[in-house]
Amino acid sequence: MVWGQAYRECWCIITNCPDVTGWDYAMRYWQESSFRDLKSDGWQWQASRIWTPAHANRLLLVLALAYAWVLTLGTLVCTDAELTRRVTKGRKPTYSIFRLGLRLWEQLMG
Repeated sequence: MVWGQAYRECWCIITNCPDVTGWDYAMRYWQESSFRDLKSDGWQWQASRIWTPAHANRLLLVLALAYAWVLTLGTLVCTDAELTRRVTKGRKPTYSIFRLGLRLWEQLMG
């Protein structure tokens, strides 16, 4: 069980590695969420049809820049109540920071 000042809720971590900390788990969760955003739940990287390493490197660069931009927009949405209402259309904001940023981007381009 992990519950410190840095955590809003108690985490129950089941592992065979006694050295795992709450911080380790949080980083792993962040990495898995980021991977999901880059693939099936976001940019659809797996559908790119790019097979050469040079093209893949360029695509990753563009995806990283776009991902950083969308996370910046999502963070902006999280810090502004009016913007949150606008982006979530009044619903309870249960979207990820990535999804909030993407929704704001779609509205701005819209």
